[in-house]
Amino acid sequence: MRVIAGKAKGRKLQAPPGLHTRPVTDRIKEALFSIWQSYLYDANFLDLFSGSGSMGIEAMSRGAAYTVMVDQSKAAVSSIRENVKHCGLLEVPHHIYEQNIFHVLPLLERQGKKFDIIYVDPPFTVDELFEKSMEALADGRLLQPEGLVAIRTRTGRPLAEQFGCLQKFRLKTYGESQVHFYEVAEREENSEGVLL
Repeated sequence: MRVIAGKAKGRKLQAPPGLHTRPVTDRIKEALFSIWQSYLYDANFLDLFSGSGSMGIEAMSRGAAYTVMVDQSKAAVSSIRENVKHCGLLEVPHHIYEQNIFHVLPLLERQGKKFDIIYVDPPFTVDELFEKSMEALADGRLLQPEGLVAIRTRTGRPLAEQFGCLQKFRLKTYGESQVHFYEVAEREENSEGVLL
């Protein structure tokens, strides 16, 4: 694994041992950041189930204003910290949580944090985490108005078209992985201008 572009381009990343998921390949990472690049600069990026921190560090390298990476594995968080240091990105605003994402999300909400991109990459081996993760984000309170959620699954693994106010608007397939993209669905206003 390596950083593809930006300040830390070409730096190699170490992966924590014993992860129960497939690391994001350079091909998938390059494709996703190509999609996101137009509004990544100065954006807030949230990386859930971070593993090595590959996605969050790529965002930091490419100019994200603030990046949050979350993983409950001590080994993963140790790798993230080492990778951030190795890539020379310690001064780039970021926060790393060694906690369950379901504890961190309410905390971020209480802090008033809003993100332009939320990337979710649960272990493929823990099937219930996919719906549970989307349901935890379903009220859209952690998203900027034009923000999006992207969640990676194994190819062919279905996910609902809608979770709360989040509506699926794109599905991309990359070999054995698929990425489902969600955004806040447009809500109609009543005659008093109140969102319904």
